[in-house]
Amino acid sequence: MVVARRYRPQSFGELVGQQRVATALGNAIARNRVGHAYLFTGARGVGKTSSARIFAKALNCVKGPTATPCNECEICESVTAGEDVDVLEIDGASNRGIEEIRQLRANINVRPSRARFKIYIIDEVHMFTKEAFNALLKTLEEPPDHAKFIFCTTDPERIPITVLSRCQRFDFGGILPEDIVGRLRHIVDTEQVPADDEALKLIARRANGSMRDSQSLLEQILAFGDSQITVESVHRLLGTADNQQIVDLAGQVLASDAASALQTVHAVFTEGVDPGQLLEQLLRLFRDLMVLGSGGSPDLLQTISPGAVDQAQAMATQAGLAKLLAAVQCLDETLVRLHRSTYGQVLAEAAVIRICQLNDLESLGTLIATLKEGGLPAKSASITPRAVEPQKKTVDSPPVAPPAPETIPIRPVDPPAPPVAVDPPPAPAPPPEIVPGEAPKLVITEKNAFSVWKKIVEDLPGLIGDYARQGHAVAISGPNRLVVDFFSTYNSAVEALRRPRSQEVLEKAFREMCGDSYTIDFRVLEDPNAGRKPDQHMSPERSAQEGRLRARLQAEQEPFVQKAMDLFDAEVSGVRDSDAS
Repeated sequence: MVVARRYRPQSFGELVGQQRVATALGNAIARNRVGHAYLFTGARGVGKTSSARIFAKALNCVKGPTATPCNECEICESVTAGEDVDVLEIDGASNRGIEEIRQLRANINVRPSRARFKIYIIDEVHMFTKEAFNALLKTLEEPPDHAKFIFCTTDPERIPITVLSRCQRFDFGGILPEDIVGRLRHIVDTEQVPADDEALKLIARRANGSMRDSQSLLEQILAFGDSQITVESVHRLLGTADNQQIVDLAGQVLASDAASALQTVHAVFTEGVDPGQLLEQLLRLFRDLMVLGSGGSPDLLQTISPGAVDQAQAMATQAGLAKLLAAVQCLDETLVRLHRSTYGQVLAEAAVIRICQLNDLESLGTLIATLKEGGLPAKSASITPRAVEPQKKTVDSPPVAPPAPETIPIRPVDPPAPPVAVDPPPAPAPPPEIVPGEAPKLVITEKNAFSVWKKIVEDLPGLIGDYARQGHAVAISGPNRLVVDFFSTYNSAVEALRRPRSQEVLEKAFREMCGDSYTIDFRVLEDPNAGRKPDQHMSPERSAQEGRLRARLQAEQEPFVQKAMDLFDAEVSGVRDSDAS
């Protein structure tokens, strides 16, 4: 059994980093104010499912309900093993349809076999379909007295508000690195494996607030076979650079020594370090330097060790806060681009060189502020006006004409700079080259949105194309976002177009025709021609098309057809007359 399962918390007291949730659930049991539905939300590996199991044991323990289950009775042991008949753990990703919810509703009225409550723990509940959520609403609002629901999800935004309003919601935050280090220390001491504190801190930082991620990394390191867990072994396994290499690289970058920085980057990549890992390590170090440069407390540091604070403070002061902020922004943008590119090493080297070019940002800001006030910078010696002797003036002398402009030239004190060559005005750019055989990309505006929509969907094959061609108006609802209006007559067509498969087909067609991705929304409006007789002047082709579409829509409403579509992920391709042979 892996470390993450073997050391799963078995009581609220062992739950790491979620004391607020543990206290609330324990007090609810002690005061007999347990609700019938709970929603646990948070990132991966922060204790949602573990808390649900602990809560189930607390409610069904033979010594309970109690906030401290005994973990010795048969019920507690079976819940821990995930085998209890009255505590049902359901995977929402694979049991997401309406049929599974119907089965749940049919079985929920059956009383528990031996425990007080029948508890449903549904993991990744956001994967439920809209129909499944709607089927669960009434049962969720008024379940039997013996039934409790605990929902766990990493994406609460995808859960309907009607479900959220029926649950008590608890948000699980990320676990602090020091709490993760404490848990890892307990594990390695129990496993009798010596480990350096700095190595455990490195694992905790890499986990990004997830206890399960940290335990999985520790499992890898334990399987690596070293007799002792050291910082070097952790770097070697994770594919990250040594701390001293990162410090040297940061010093070279902040000193604008691009040649030495590139040499260090090349040496790091030669050792097998991933470009993304290198930039992430550099970003964390710059973050700590930014904290020190802004006067923050050393207690806020995440990467820099206590013994290196003075050196880091000097480095931050020398670089300046403006350059550190620009470096953090540059690294962040490069990391975002890195996930979409296959040239990670090139992007990392370009980011390093770009940071080396971030010179004199603070002096530039001071210069701009001085110029706005109408003066010249005090320390600037490159532009110094030549002193002009005052004119001597007597009462009887006639007024003296002002000197010509060339008599008070502004020249540099140092040897004159070479004349600046003035480039000729740029020639007009040639028209964009059109590759033979490639159609120009369409540009969508408010005026041509509907015509572009018709042009794109007229060539779509199958039922998706038939549905899409029934839209009667298109508008731009946001950046790269369109809303298509359908009459209520085609409500079933809208439901079909909202399926993920249909959305993928439409987005792909837009990328091919417009060169950009668009999000398509659909809106159903009341049909003004509802109830009227069909148009007598409709062309035979149009009438036949309307008939085929109507037949498909009617066929999709059949329960047997709907079940087949859900089972096989299929769609209706055609309808034959029942009287045909």
